[in-house]
Amino acid sequence: MKKKIRILRIVSSLDPKYGGPSKTIIDSSVTLNKQGFKVDILTSDNENSIFFKSKKINIINKGPGLGTYCFNLKLFFWLLKNRNNYEQFIIH
Repeated sequence: MKKKIRILRIVSSLDPKYGGPSKTIIDSSVTLNKQGFKVDILTSDNENSIFFKSKKINIINKGPGLGTYCFNLKLFFWLLKNRNNYEQFIIH
């Protein structure tokens, strides 16, 4: 059996109030998963935020972020610790 390629998508928020990008990220992640990839999404949303539920796509919330660009040290340190768990990164 082939090992699934692990992809980490990094986005400031999956909150639908920000419009189309969050929906597109979810939809394309579901499609990638169906094609045999393992997809996780890392966000600066509040840790208890639930904008999407799926057993196949792991949402990792490390927020809240600060400022317009959601600067987030928790997200940064999580990424440093876990970067070797992924083969590909997509930054939105």
